[in-house]
Formats: sequence, C-alpha cells, structure tokens
Amino acid sequence: MGRAVEFDIFKLLPPWTRRVARAVLPAAFIDAVRGRLLHTVYGIGKGVVSRESRLATLLRRRVLRARPVLYHLDVHIADHCNMRCRGCSHFSNISKPYLTDIAEFSEDMHRLAGLLSVREIYLLGGEPLLHPQVDRFVREARDAFPRTTIYLFTNSTLVMRMPESVWRALAETHVVLYCDRYPVDLPVDEIDRTAAEHGVKVRWTEDRSEFFTIPLDLTGSQDAAASFAACSGVDNCVNLRHGRLYPCARIAYIDIFREHFGREDLAATDADSISIYGDVDRWAVMDFLKTPVPWCRHCDQEHLYRYPWSKSGAESGIEQWTATGPSETPESNEGESR
Repeated sequence: MGRAVEFDIFKLLPPWTRRVARAVLPAAFIDAVRGRLLHTVYGIGKGVVSRESRLATLLRRRVLRARPVLYHLDVHIADHCNMRCRGCSHFSNISKPYLTDIAEFSEDMHRLAGLLSVREIYLLGGEPLLHPQVDRFVREARDAFPRTTIYLFTNSTLVMRMPESVWRALAETHVVLYCDRYPVDLPVDEIDRTAAEHGVKVRWTEDRSEFFTIPLDLTGSQDAAASFAACSGVDNCVNLRHGRLYPCARIAYIDIFREHFGREDLAATDADSISIYGDVDRWAVMDFLKTPVPWCRHCDQEHLYRYPWSKSGAESGIEQWTATGPSETPESNEGESR
C-alpha cells in the first residue's frame, strides 16, 4: 500500500493554501520546512519510529525502567491488493494472494506488547478487507494493545461489502476505519453514513492523486547511513512480519519483488530485521529500529520523486521502482481492473 507521511503539519493550513504551496514550492523545500516545524513546535524529530524527546527517552530507559515507545507500527492482514497501484511501496500490486495467519498474528502481537508500548497500529496490506477474518484481527489487535490507537487502513473500495461482523468488531473495539481517498469512484457519503449507523469512527486520507517513490538502486551502491537518515519520517514505518520487526515495508516485503523479477541479489538478511522472540532486550529492539541496516544501500533517496497516481498494467515492469524520475517511468494502463 503506497502512502504519504501520516503526519503532515501542513494539514494545519487551509486546503487551498496547501494546494498553492505544493504547486509553487519545490517538494524538497516543503519537506524541509515540515521537518523544521515539527522540531521547533513539538520539540521532536519527524520520525515515525519515536517521537519522544531525548530527555523523555532517557528517563523512561534509565529511571523508570519502562518499555520503549514505538510511535507507528504497520502489520499486513493480506499482502495482495485489488487496486494494483503503480509503484506500490509494499509491492502489493505484484504480490501473489497471501492472507496472514490469525494464530501467528495473535502470538506476534501479544509478544510485541510485552516488549514495546505502541502509540499507533495500522492493520493494512495489500488490502486488509480481502481477508475473510478481518473481524478477528481487529479484536486480537485490541486485546494485545488495549490503549493503543488502532486503524484498519483500507483503500475504501470494499468497505460497503464488509460483513456485519466487521462493523461490529470495529465499534466494540474502538478501532478506527481509515479510508484512502484514491481518485476513483468511491461511495464516500455512503461509507460515512453506514459507519455512523454502526458507531464506527471513520478517518479519510487527503486526496491520493499523487504518490511518491524512492528509486531502488539494484546495485546497492548507496550509502546506507545516509539513506536511513533521509528516510526518517518519509517511508521508515516499522513493519511486523513473521515475528520480526523491519525498519520499513520495502525491506519487509522485498521477497515479493525478488520472486517476481528473479532478483535473488536483493534478498534481505537477518541483519536487516530483528526477532521479537528469544532472549531479546526490549531497548535493544528500539535501538535497532533507530539504526541503519545493510539493505538501506538499495534506496536512492537523492532521486525521490512524486508522480500522478494510476494503476499498473497487467505486466508490472521493474521501472516502477527503479526509475529515477517520472519521465523514465512508462505510462500505465489506467483502465486495468481492480
């Protein structure tokens, strides 16, 4: 599921002001100002791994001996998707059908809850509503993290097909239905009305008419530390998969890309993620998530660019992820079915 940064201080501005700013000002300038405002106004970095000040972290670690606080966590319910967005950062548009096992999910979530406090959890994909047991995932997530803000993050196209059991689970667990606003025909008013009838809170993203991509460097010649530093608050949303924490979705799901294009040289190793099982220190886990991993050398942060959203064609070329600018990316087939 491709995405923009979840927290955008520019959302505090009126919509027309944001549109003008993004049309006139360079994207790099906007990103720099956003980071500066977050640091100045909130006294925190813009990262989605941690938003605690250094002092607060020190007190929690050395004095209170409390669990570390992870700000943002992504967990797939399904790897595949019905939208096939071009350049999906989770590689869901080229994924074979895969549904997460509910027993493994429950075990992993409860184990993680013993290690870290998590502020926000996103149950997503792929498209999570493709899983026939969505309601069970919602309830298991809430059982493991009773005080965390939890979102069921969907592309919105299947919401009106959700069974009553899902609406009931969302309402009873106070999990937010987070809907993507892609430039397709979406029953926005109907979704809002149905959610209200069920007592479910709905949140919508801004218009998704634009995506961004960080080109893949297939040679792995980038500086890993520099790539990681540039990625903070941009795309480094921690992902939980098969009992391991990954610094981003790209590394967590690179096996999908690797298998699809036959690129065994892009495989992630154990050094690129950390297990939540065994004799693992909780602060060692948090330290790992704040540190570059070897696979970061494949991300060409210098050539990050934005492009109009569209669906990928039946044959999804590697250029969607390797091109260093929109002019190098072939036009996609926008008429491709979901």
